[in-house]
Parts: sequence; C-alpha cells; structure tokens
Amino acid sequence: MKKLLTIITCMLLVVSACSSNKDYERDTTQGKITEITFEQLSDHSFAKGDAMVVLSQTTCSHCKIYKEDTIVPYLLEHNLTVYELNFTNEPDPAASWEKVSKMLEEGLEGTPTTLIVNGGKVKEVIVGEQSLEDFDDIVVEYQLDKKK
Repeated sequence: MKKLLTIITCMLLVVSACSSNKDYERDTTQGKITEITFEQLSDHSFAKGDAMVVLSQTTCSHCKIYKEDTIVPYLLEHNLTVYELNFTNEPDPAASWEKVSKMLEEGLEGTPTTLIVNGGKVKEVIVGEQSLEDFDDIVVEYQLDKKK
C-alpha cells in the first residue's frame, strides 16, 4: 500500500510539474506576423522580452506550408507577434544567412527555423516546420500569448 501511495504521489508531482507552464492567462485575441530585417534582429530593436522569430525564404515550400498550415491559423486565436525574417527580402540574402548562421551555436541548417530570442540572446532553435500542437507547446513554454 505504501509503494502504491508513493508511486501515485510521484506521478502527480510529475504531471503537475509538466503542466505548470500552462498556469497563466492566455490572450485569445488575434495575433500577427511582422516582418523584420537582419539589422533589426541583430540590434534587438523589434521586441521586448521573449520573442519568436521565424527564419524563412519565399522559395521554400516548407516555409510556405508552416506559415499557411500552422502559424496563420494559430494566430487567429492567440495574441502574439511572430516576427519573420525572410532572407529573400534582404538586400544581400547570402550575407544575411551567413550572419544569422554565426549567431547560432550550431549554425543555420535551413528554413524554416524558429528562434526564441530575448535581449539578443538566442534561447532556443527549432529546425523545420512544426505542427499546431508543437507550435503551441513552444508558445506555452515561453508564455508568448500571456494576457497583459
């Protein structure tokens, strides 16, 4: 009986620890996508606090799918700004790619890549398109849709 009680207690602790990030009030008004330049990314002028930046290219089919199937539908009910750095729109796309790659510990593998940044520091790098569920997990982890 004691073992069973201990196991149940441990399971409850694990479940409560895993769900603790969801204990905040989420803003369900519509969010937006705002395009930024490499210069804005490098001088950190685009956001205060934790921010999500999606690195993309106009010719990238995975970027298009990620944006149309995950980000845009998600933003209909979650108030956060997703900052998009589209390399295609940069004056020198190759140079911007190289500079972003140098900012990242592992370099830039490809697009789409999602960054969580704060004050010029890259806190997390997520390579590839994400499902709605995985995208929501990222938003919740950093409370990016927290009601103000």
